[in-house]
Amino acid sequence: MKRRILISTIVAVALTVVVLKALISPETLSALEAAAKTANRPLLLLALALSFGMQLLRAARFRITAFDEFGIIPERRLIGIALQINAFNFIFPFRLGELGFPVLMRQAYGLDMVKATGILVLVRVLDLLMVAALLCLGAALCGIASPVPFGTGGLLVLAALFFLSPLPLLALGGLMAGHLYRVPYIGRFLEKMAYGVTVLGSAKARLATLLSTFAIWGGFSLLAICVTSAVSTAVPPAAALMAGAANNVAFALPVNGVAGLGAAQAAWVQALRLAGIDFEPAVVTALAVHAVVLGSALLFGLPAALRYWLKRNTAAPSP
Repeated sequence: MKRRILISTIVAVALTVVVLKALISPETLSALEAAAKTANRPLLLLALALSFGMQLLRAARFRITAFDEFGIIPERRLIGIALQINAFNFIFPFRLGELGFPVLMRQAYGLDMVKATGILVLVRVLDLLMVAALLCLGAALCGIASPVPFGTGGLLVLAALFFLSPLPLLALGGLMAGHLYRVPYIGRFLEKMAYGVTVLGSAKARLATLLSTFAIWGGFSLLAICVTSAVSTAVPPAAALMAGAANNVAFALPVNGVAGLGAAQAAWVQALRLAGIDFEPAVVTALAVHAVVLGSALLFGLPAALRYWLKRNTAAPSP
């Protein structure tokens, strides 16, 4: 285990170094310095608040997918779990922070770890579908050459399909989940993995999950627009929308470097270059968005983790 952690850390550092070497130059450093001096602070604070709001929405979605319970304000324990997982995904390379979710859900609620893992997989699939919808929408708004038929119209149709696809997929999954136990050898495991889909048995629960997922990633899109507007006048909102989606597709892959620096920023810059944005503002906005989401993750996630650790140690019986 220690050897694997060491190897993954070395690879993560190497990835970060490679990406930063490709992005950082005397010109981009000058642009970063100028942006830091002229940045719109209120917009950056709004982006920080949006980042925290996303974690509240994630906690509310966990409440629906784990317990079929609804509410605008989720339970404090779920908020703490959402904040910790967000921080862990930046602290640990290659998305290893995700491993904390089933552990925390088991300790906080006694939920079976396989069931919790199934919930995590479910919400991550929903996230990717929503981000794909936003990527197609952003590309259409930017007038990017479409790889699908009918140009911009085709991209808009594809965005709508990605956005609405969770509803039939969840309904179909719910119908199949009740028969998974019949699969030889792994039936019980698959049944547990499908726990989240089983919980979303009602149309109300599926719709609430879809809307909360849209709100989460709509919030990130607004965050991206706020940050880019705060540090640069060269990036229009549609380009920020597309770049934010590209950033999150890359961040979802298990190839991130130290503190999340790596593939996500490279994807952001490449998306803006496709939208016709110059290299320097593309790099400046990529690093500014990363600074906000990383700062938010550590600002809110580390205290939540410390509070959880202190509570666990206080409650632990003396030997």
